[in-house]
Amino acid sequence: MINEVYGYSIIICTHKGSKYLEILYNSLINNSDSRLDHEIIIIADDPSWETIKYLQDNRIQYHITNLRCPYKAWNYGASLAQKDWLCFLVEDVYAAKGWDSGLLRWDQGSHNKGVWLSSLVEPNCDPDSPRVIRKDFGISWQDFDKEGFDAFVEKESREELDKEAWFTPFLIHRYWFLKDLGGFPTCEQFAPTVREIFYQKQFNRCKGGCGFDNRIKDICKQKSYHIKNARNSWFYHFMGGGYPCKDKRWYRGGFGKIDD
Repeated sequence: MINEVYGYSIIICTHKGSKYLEILYNSLINNSDSRLDHEIIIIADDPSWETIKYLQDNRIQYHITNLRCPYKAWNYGASLAQKDWLCFLVEDVYAAKGWDSGLLRWDQGSHNKGVWLSSLVEPNCDPDSPRVIRKDFGISWQDFDKEGFDAFVEKESREELDKEAWFTPFLIHRYWFLKDLGGFPTCEQFAPTVREIFYQKQFNRCKGGCGFDNRIKDICKQKSYHIKNARNSWFYHFMGGGYPCKDKRWYRGGFGKIDD
């Protein structure tokens, strides 16, 4: 189908979270087992000056867009990718040591219609989301307990696949993503649900709502993709990055249930 090129195209959408981007970028450089084989594509979507300054000061290549939508920005990043495997990331996460080798352990070549998700740990921000591991190591970079998180990962990591986890990191072969799925769905393709309208209002995302974390997985299921969670690949999600929530009650479980 396609000649396999070892390593991932790591596609990061960043908006206004320069400090979170710095933490993520450093964790990818320091904690990737095969970092020399990866390429990092940073899409600066309507970025702040602080974000641009960080990227320029550190001579990190980036691409500017004005899409105000992570799904559209990821699709654009995928069109630039040179590797056969695409790994989509938000900016406000921290990659644990060996995150990439954990995922590499499970990918089975371009013939396999699969999506692999890392194990994602978050503070108790959305208690109605059962697919995220709830453990509070801080909701911002200022109070991040890195040593505590690293110790938790070392204790909990195991060589097995579990039922599907949350949305990112999201690893898929470029052939299936671009040719079969046609990229991430966007608000021009679907009318938003109540939950997606909520995400639009709370996170100031693109005009149509575009909270399509679940939509892409539903489409994958309809097309008989395998969706698996690697329990030997870990990330921590701060929940305070570049598309900030306007209502701080969202953090640490302050919101009630939101009906779909």
